[in-house]
Amino acid sequence: MKELKEMCENIAKELIRRYEGNPAEDEAAETAAYNEDFDLYSYFTNALDVEYIISTRGEYLGAHIAVTLGGPNIYIDTRRGYVTGYWDTDHAEAWLPREVCDEIDDIFEAYYESIR
Repeated sequence: MKELKEMCENIAKELIRRYEGNPAEDEAAETAAYNEDFDLYSYFTNALDVEYIISTRGEYLGAHIAVTLGGPNIYIDTRRGYVTGYWDTDHAEAWLPREVCDEIDDIFEAYYESIR
């Protein structure tokens, strides 16, 4: 259970760092070397699955984004504001600030509108 909690917390920290634009030292060197973006948008280019949460009128309300699957399964839930992990019978969560979730929502609302 402790390991799963740490995984969720590490993902939450990574999302916050990307929101703030503060890569770790090793990532800063890699980003500069490859001229890669260090932001939330680039983090989600490898999202494994997305469930859109919409109203009865088809309005975007949030997203449930799978970032790891198969053990553990870890999701980002922008509606609730948590990184949530499941591994066998264990469950863990790490809180995400509302402003980070809002920026993630901006990304996925644009995706949703493009396929709607």
